[in-house]
Amino acid sequence: MAESKETWRGKVRGMTPDEVESLLELGVNMYLACLTPDGSPYITVCWHEWRDGYFWVIPRQHSRWAEYLASDPRVSFVVEQPKTLGKNQTGSVVALPIWIGYMEKVLKDMPEAPRSAPDGVVTAQVQLLAPGGEGLSAPQAAEPKLVPEYFYQESVPPPEVLRPLLDLPAPVVAPPPPPPTPPPA
Repeated sequence: MAESKETWRGKVRGMTPDEVESLLELGVNMYLACLTPDGSPYITVCWHEWRDGYFWVIPRQHSRWAEYLASDPRVSFVVEQPKTLGKNQTGSVVALPIWIGYMEKVLKDMPEAPRSAPDGVVTAQVQLLAPGGEGLSAPQAAEPKLVPEYFYQESVPPPEVLRPLLDLPAPVVAPPPPPPTPPPA
């Protein structure tokens, strides 16, 4: 006998108003979707606060989605109860293979569009460092690897941050401070 729609789902009911309030008061991530000026969807994760029956979302200074909402206030969002995906599982580990498979089918016959940085965004070459921030090993240090990164024009870090092992003179090592003197007895 085939299962009916209701039996495989188990008991399903909507949340009570108290359950809705309890969930929204957690202040967990909100997945917010809005539209870009060309009508494409733009989805981001943001913090929210639920107060007096309203969602309050506060964008960072250069959040694109804030500009998109100012131009077109249509929005959709999801607030989920935080749950683990399992040990050593992240959204990218779980969802990325599914997304890649989906997009391969959707974009199969579409030519790749040329991309350019938006106005006010510039490219800077950044030195690749080993995990932990140390420089690359001696054989690799002879030819440091530079990778392009994108920054708002007014926020490009200084050279000592972009290429810490290339542009700086040898560090000056200061003598250690003297040991503290014991308090008088």
